[in-house]
Amino acid sequence: MNDSKPHIQGSAREFTLILISAVVLSFAFFQWFGSGGATYDGGLEVGKKAPELKADIWVKGDAPTKEELEGEVYVVVAWATWCLPCYQTAPELVELEEKFSSEGVRFFGITAAGPQQEADILEWLDDRKITWPNGFGASAVDTLIAFNGEAIPAMWIIGRDGKVWWNRGMSEQESMADALQRTLAESKPVSDAEPSESGV
Repeated sequence: MNDSKPHIQGSAREFTLILISAVVLSFAFFQWFGSGGATYDGGLEVGKKAPELKADIWVKGDAPTKEELEGEVYVVVAWATWCLPCYQTAPELVELEEKFSSEGVRFFGITAAGPQQEADILEWLDDRKITWPNGFGASAVDTLIAFNGEAIPAMWIIGRDGKVWWNRGMSEQESMADALQRTLAESKPVSDAEPSESGV
């Protein structure tokens, strides 16, 4: 009988990515198949400042810079190739991107997958006809943590003030399409915010 332990390939960082992905998968599995009484937590709450979008590798477009997103309305989507609900919600997201891109709304995807999964990521995106930039790798995991993206799929609408205006946890009260319309109409860049009234 061979008692030798298998040799673990790759760096500690890759192992950490795999471990985090497993934790996220377990949490998503519980959310999807768990008790019907559980409610979906949308992650980073409305009114909170959105973290910078960081990832080691970007496909379907370049990494967005903090400067180019200032004063813009954009959507962040957290997803994974193994996530059935992500697959099911993709067509609606594609429709929304096609509808609102003419109004300047941009979409960005973030996944916790590692660099070794690039081919699978591209295949998944192509299959769902997703054309917007998607980031992955260790820095993408950091971004998901900053967004409190513990369950996927997760979506956030970021207003012109750089804050969250809607997350997926609000979908029963307001559709994503309605929330995009509202954010476009009502959000203002920080520099355009009206001064507080003095009361005089």
